[in-house]
Amino acid sequence: METFDVVVIGAGLAGLQTALLLGQRGYKILLVDQKPSLDQAIHTTGIFVRRTLEDFPLPEDCLGPAVRHVRLYSPARRSIDLTSPYDEFRVGRMGRLYRRMLNNCILAGVEWMPATR
Repeated sequence: METFDVVVIGAGLAGLQTALLLGQRGYKILLVDQKPSLDQAIHTTGIFVRRTLEDFPLPEDCLGPAVRHVRLYSPARRSIDLTSPYDEFRVGRMGRLYRRMLNNCILAGVEWMPATR
């Protein structure tokens, strides 16, 4: 039986970032997700604020243009408006971003196990 230092459950943004950072530090990481592909059934809004972009190096080609107004809808179709006097928000191209982050994880030695519960 193969052993790992850390098993990361869920390959969303937090799981991918965690697996990447630990893999880059030399830990033996197993990253699992129940989906067979990370660009299927994406449930995150993918709205990033300027501060997030300052803290995390997200690739430019995975982000839309900067905007000042965003309207978000809940599953019940209720909306909330986010407005800023600055170009504060960027919409992520989440499928592309997840695939890029997963590739970086694999390059850092993370073992990927999709379609796993």
